[in-house]
Amino acid sequence: MPAGHEQYHELSYYTLAHPDPSFIHQHIVDAYTAQCADADSKPIAVAFALIGLQLYVEQGRSGKEVQRVHMRLANDDESGQGSTCRNNGPR
Repeated sequence: MPAGHEQYHELSYYTLAHPDPSFIHQHIVDAYTAQCADADSKPIAVAFALIGLQLYVEQGRSGKEVQRVHMRLANDDESGQGSTCRNNGPR
């Protein structure tokens, strides 16, 4: 198991059970994905994580808002209508 994996799961349990409607879980998913990125990581996952972190840190967006942006980018990517992350490799 990678270093910090157990702690990530413990934190995940906490954030998923957290009653805050802003969905704080999204921020830990993005942070973990960005922090643990390596040569085997899917470029789209890393791009989404960095976008999510930028939205949270720089713009103060909630986890729910970040999740909506991720969903919109994913839908744009599948339809081929303008996602900036579209040509970052296989999914």
